[in-house]
Parts: sequence; structure tokens; C-alpha cells
Amino acid sequence: MKTKLELATVIYDYLNMISEGYENGDFTPLYPYLAEDCVLESQWVMTPNAGYDAVVSYLSGKGETLKITGLFPKCSIQELVGNATLMNNVDINVNGERTYGTVGFYYQSGELCLLMEQTIDNKKNGVLLRIQLNEDEKISRISLCMPELFEYREFYTYVQFYPCIGDDEIDMGKIRISESYYIELYFFIYMVGESFDEYGNLHIPMEKWIKALKQWKRFYSYETFDEAFEEFCGVDYNNFTVKDEEVREHLSCDGNDLWNNRIYNAQMLDGLIEWTDKYKDKCDYINTYGF
Repeated sequence: MKTKLELATVIYDYLNMISEGYENGDFTPLYPYLAEDCVLESQWVMTPNAGYDAVVSYLSGKGETLKITGLFPKCSIQELVGNATLMNNVDINVNGERTYGTVGFYYQSGELCLLMEQTIDNKKNGVLLRIQLNEDEKISRISLCMPELFEYREFYTYVQFYPCIGDDEIDMGKIRISESYYIELYFFIYMVGESFDEYGNLHIPMEKWIKALKQWKRFYSYETFDEAFEEFCGVDYNNFTVKDEEVREHLSCDGNDLWNNRIYNAQMLDGLIEWTDKYKDKCDYINTYGF
């Protein structure tokens, strides 16, 4: 069974296919990856397109329309952050009575999706496309959503990670880690005596990789940044010394970002621990390939 991050790699590839379809009007490469009971729904349309044939018909028609009009949207893969968006003063029905209130829209932090934007008559219009997979890793649902219901950030540059047995990589174990997590990778891999490089490659022993994740988890375990800073640097207030000056320099530069990132980036740490647990007993190295 694939881990959460391995499934995210599959979703990324599908989203990339969909992006290319919207940008050139040809969705044909995507069709083999649609489930027979696939559903395409839109928050702007009451009736969904249900079933493989209906979804293919919709996408084919959309592609032809895009080719005729030339109004190809700009597409970018995004990562959802947080897990909820609150909308205030919403017109709602409670027990048959119309009233106004706050509505919470919940979603999974770390989910990859596709943002499509067009400017028509000087007005920018956006759609956020989300997909779900079935057990066979085929697309079972495509949802066209209002971007304002979500908080997200661009999934742009990324580093690829592979579990390895010696020099042999396990291709099915490939995951992608985006730029949003580079500060963590630089710091916590440095903490175990290795040098992360977002542009280069790394062959890191599994035992060191596991130690790096433990350092990451330990950093998030403190109640305040000051506590984390003091423990990681080895601050001694009795004689006003610092045990590790290089760590102090790192945290003085990037520490606040590392600390503030924990709000959104803890889900990546959980995903990496799950992925590592799957391979740690049979693999002895982790390979990384820079952007």
C-alpha cells in the first residue's frame, strides 16, 4: 500500500496531465487513468457528470472549446495548507429557518490540487480543481471548486526522494518535497552531518535520515521557540556560552521561519515518518535529486 506522500506523487502526475489538457485543449493522455465510475462535479453546476463516458465527453468538449476560443487558462499545481476555511455572514437554512452564520469548510492539509486562472474582460477568474483516487489509483472524482474556500501555496520547485538498497532505487517509493520545506531539509539534515542541496543530489544513510526526522520532531515538541533555541544550541546561561555556534547561526537566521512553519509543515513531517517507516528495515540509503 502506498503512503500518503507516494499517493501525492501519483496525484501530482495526474494534475500535470490535466494542466496540459487545459493549456492545449487535449485531454486524451488522461483518459486511461479515469475510473469507470468517475464523477466530475462543479460547485457552479447542480448536476455532476457521472461515469467514464460522461466525464470523457465533458473534457473532450471543454478541450474543443478551448481550442476554438484560444482562452487557455494559466495552470499551476498548488498545495492546500491548514485544514479549514471559515466564511462569515453566510446565508444558511437552520431547521427550515433562514438565517446568517459562519460556515466552516474542512479539507486535508497537504493535498495537491490545480489552480486555473483566466482574465476575461479585465476580470481574473479562478477555479481550483481537486481529484480523488480509488484503490486502483485511478481518478474516481474530479471537483471544480471556488478557490476562496481554501488556503493554498504553490507547489513549484521540488526535490525527488527515493528509498535505496545500496545504489538501487525503489522507483515506486519516489516522493516529491517542495520548496516550502527546504528550510527544514537544510537545517535538520545539517544537524546529522550531511549537506542538503536543492539543486544537487544526496546519498544519505538511512540511519542519518531517521536521526534528521527525529531532530525535526524534537524541534516541534517544544512549547516555545526560545526553549527550542536554547536546547539545540546548548545555551549555558551560567557562563554565557553556546555549545554549537554553527547551530546558533542557523537558528538566528532561519529559526523564526522554522518555528512558524510548524503550523503548516507538521503534516509533511508526519508523512515523511510514515514513508520512512515503510522502508527503513529494507533500505539503507535515501537518494535525493535536486530541481
